[in-house]
Amino acid sequence: MILIKNSQKADKYESNTKTTKQKIIYSLLNKKPVHIDYLSEKSGLAPSRVSAAITGLEIKSLIKQHPGRHFSL
Repeated sequence: MILIKNSQKADKYESNTKTTKQKIIYSLLNKKPVHIDYLSEKSGLAPSRVSAAITGLEIKSLIKQHPGRHFSL
């Protein structure tokens, strides 16, 4: 299980996000954009699962998409 280290990040996350997959993806992100393949590799989730989690987090305005399928907080 991946733990969220930053308490403010955890508070924001806990109040807005529900699924385990979204929690995993959110915990891997910071202000520096990372590629979706990195998120899949580090989380151990299939790319389709990562995409679904990312979509949910984007809808909740918790993450941003950058050009080239890169994502950040």
